[in-house]
Formats: sequence, structure tokens, C-alpha cells
Amino acid sequence: MAASDISRLGQDLATGDANANFLKVWAGEILATFQEANKFMPLTMSRTISTGKSATFPVIGTAAAKWHTPGESVITDADADSAAYLSKIKVTEREIFIDDCLVSSVLVDDLDAMKSHWDYRSEYSSAIGRALAKEADEHILATIYAGASASANIPGVTAAGKVITESDAATNVDNLIDYCFDIAQTFDENDVPMEERYLAVAPSTYYLLADKTDLVNRDFTAGNGDFADGTVMKVAGLTIVKTNNFGSGDLSSTADSGAKNNVFTNGYNGNWTNVVALGFHRSAVGTVKMADLSVATEYQLERLSTLMLAKYAMGHNYLRPEACALIRTSA
Repeated sequence: MAASDISRLGQDLATGDANANFLKVWAGEILATFQEANKFMPLTMSRTISTGKSATFPVIGTAAAKWHTPGESVITDADADSAAYLSKIKVTEREIFIDDCLVSSVLVDDLDAMKSHWDYRSEYSSAIGRALAKEADEHILATIYAGASASANIPGVTAAGKVITESDAATNVDNLIDYCFDIAQTFDENDVPMEERYLAVAPSTYYLLADKTDLVNRDFTAGNGDFADGTVMKVAGLTIVKTNNFGSGDLSSTADSGAKNNVFTNGYNGNWTNVVALGFHRSAVGTVKMADLSVATEYQLERLSTLMLAKYAMGHNYLRPEACALIRTSA
């Protein structure tokens, strides 16, 4: 009997690969993009409205105090230097508009769905939700960036944003740490609360800081990270937030047609070429929501397909430039 006379169970039509028809065992593991959760929405201020196109946030200046001369009226009298007792408190507002509805969607054919051996619904739902979460983070970071370059809300009362331009900021960790202390000092001088201060950095900058042993060495600090794990929590009182959601390249000439908040000339599109880090306080940025992130599915009979869609309607703008800071390598 020749070897070719053997019936091979795995051969397709008795020819070719002897294993072709054997079951392809699926391991149940899906190679998907790591989830980039929305990090910055919880770190800033937000408001939800049910009607209208925008919401306003009041900005209130400061009052003055002075010694009272016995017998003088605090309403009509002034002292020797002609300064009245009554304070004239300056008030303005910041308006945040609802941007156009942002969507992420996918259409899945029925036959493809029947052939699929993995749970595509949950994975696709998660993917389109992550796409919008990433977009929201990018818009919030762009708003902080714009706020750092903005003038004061009330000139002479509140301060402008803080911009530090140093060519070695992305490579010299000692100088980068000094710039973080400079931001902290500026925030103190601007009466920005000590709590809820943050520093957003790209992974390259994060690990530059984590590699600085003084930041995690227990002789210098307590519980601020781990050199072995490559983690660092704070520098100069700023909680470090690692993100992949900085813009890429110079987007300043790219139209952003759906944005109603022109934090830059073109909506949320700025020049990210030389950005190293963004410092901010929770009160620096406001978000107005008309509809929070939602995910829905609908069967499309005429296409024999299922539409999966995620959407939100919201807008972002800076509220307090004095609570925004930027570190960059060049203008």
C-alpha cells in the first residue's frame, strides 16, 4: 500500500495540506487598541444644559479694603487721597458654545456578523466610544494651551496665562523641573488654589521625569512614585497626567468646521510642534454639554447591516487664563 492511499482527515479534497480542514481553535483573545480613557473631563469644570446654544460662566473681580475715619460715610465720603470707601468690583463672563455633534460609527454586514467568531459588538462599541473620548481630551488640552497664551479676563485684576519657552525643555530634566516650580510659583501669585493642580505631559516627558531619581527617591520625597515601575506622581505640587492626546504637528492652518469655540483661530487646532507640557488647575477650563457621550445600535434593513454609533454634543473653552500654563521649546 502506498502512502498516498491513506485517507487524510485534514486534507481538503484529498490534496494539499494534510491539516487544512482541522479546526482553527480561537484563543478568545482579541488584539485591540489599548483603551485610552477620557482623562481630562473629570479634571476640569463642566455644566450640562437642556436647551440653548451656550452657557456663560461669570468672572468676578476683587474688592478693596481701607481704614475708616470716624464720622465719615462709607457711601459718600472719600479720604485724603480721594479714594472712595466703596469698591467697584469688575465683572465679566466667559461664554462656552455647544459645538456641532461629533460622531463615530461603524456599519457591520449581516453575513460578516454571522461568520464572525468573536464578540464584535462589544469591541466595536468600545472602539467608537474611545474615539470620542480621545477627541474630547484633545479639545480640552487644546483649550488649556490656548488659555496659557490668553490675556487676563479682567486687566489689572486677574492675570494672563503663563508661557515658558526654553529650547532644552524636552531634554533637560533638571531644567524641566525648574520650569514646573516656576509654574507653581506663578499659580501661587495668581491665587490659584493649591489643590487640583495638574501637569499634562506626553509619555516621553513623563518617563524623562520618572527617570529622575530625586523625584521618587525616599530620601527626597515620600510615596511619589517608583523608579522600578517607572512611575512618578507629582512635581512642584502638580499632579502629573500622562497622555497620548496632545495634537500632532502644526494644525493652526487646518479648518475645524464643527467647532463653535475658536480657542485658536481655527477652533481647537493649534501648533503642537514644540509643546512639552501643559499646567492647569481644575477651574482653568469649562465644558458645556448638551448631550453626554452615548452609544446606540440600529438595524438597517435596506442594507442588511447593523449601524453602531457613538455621539456627543459639547463644547470647551478656557475660564481662567491665570490657571493655565504652557512649557514649549520654541515659539
